[in-house]
Amino acid sequence: MRKPKRATEFGISFKFDATLKPKTYTLQKFPINFKTYKQAFNKVQNHQHNGHSYLLNLCFTTPIKTELSLEEIYNHADAKLVLYKKTNLSALARSLLCV
Repeated sequence: MRKPKRATEFGISFKFDATLKPKTYTLQKFPINFKTYKQAFNKVQNHQHNGHSYLLNLCFTTPIKTELSLEEIYNHADAKLVLYKKTNLSALARSLLCV
């Protein structure tokens, strides 16, 4: 698949259906607690039931701790969509990407 020229002009790389490239590393993730998620979920469900939206994505930032650089995370990802922006962004998605 050819990548759009405009993406590379802005330092953005992406790939679809990336396959895992084995590498030994450590990764700690710090997701939100269930209570926080449930409160937000209930709030957006209420808005949907009231007809304010038919489609929405409920997303939260999840801090991670690893010795990998953002580029290494991009290169070793196993996901449907992988995004990398040289200046400040690396995001992985199994089914949904929120940045």
